[in-house]
Amino acid sequence: MAFPPFSSYDPRANKLELYHPTGSGTRGLTSKEFSGGAIVHLLTKRLQDLPNKDFSLVEISFSSDDLVSSFTKAHNGKAPEIVRYSEEDYQRDMNKDFLSAMGAARIKSLVEGTEWPGEVISDFDGWEKKDLEHYVRECMEASPPELLRSRVAELTKPKK
Repeated sequence: MAFPPFSSYDPRANKLELYHPTGSGTRGLTSKEFSGGAIVHLLTKRLQDLPNKDFSLVEISFSSDDLVSSFTKAHNGKAPEIVRYSEEDYQRDMNKDFLSAMGAARIKSLVEGTEWPGEVISDFDGWEKKDLEHYVRECMEASPPELLRSRVAELTKPKK
């Protein structure tokens, strides 16, 4: 799993951009594997619950403090560099392009928190729960985006 392009988290560089002042809000992280497993679980074990009911699939819920702690552990005790993101930064980015606005909302959501509609599914039979540090480490070990882009370009290049 990689953090999206509008993310303010850079596990490899041990760097976080966090809204200041920080709050006590939490946001969620959901991997494709978890989403797929949770959907299969709902379809095979809880089909009768599906009509007229809302579900939110939230594998991990985390706060700003959880992020800092997970980055620190993943980097063997070295605290991440924290870039302060202000209300002025937020307002500026909300008025830019779509990805900038998504990034701004993502950063500020750790202050205000995210309300998940309906029943929150965060575990199910057969799922091996992973913590936030696991995903931080996974991102650190992933191929750098430049290498990935060049590999995709190579694979999709028209043949002569």
